[in-house]
Amino acid sequence: MIPVLMVDDEQLIIEILDQVLKDVGFRVTQASNGKESMSSIAS
Repeated sequence: MIPVLMVDDEQLIIEILDQVLKDVGFRVTQASNGKESMSSIAS
């Protein structure tokens, strides 16, 4: 699985893209802002 970090402040967009990307084989991590995305990268 290829990891993808998805960052968007619109929850509906995150939910839709999360499902689409998972359906085609990506491993998705979600963040709703820059601070969350940097925390995800650091961990």
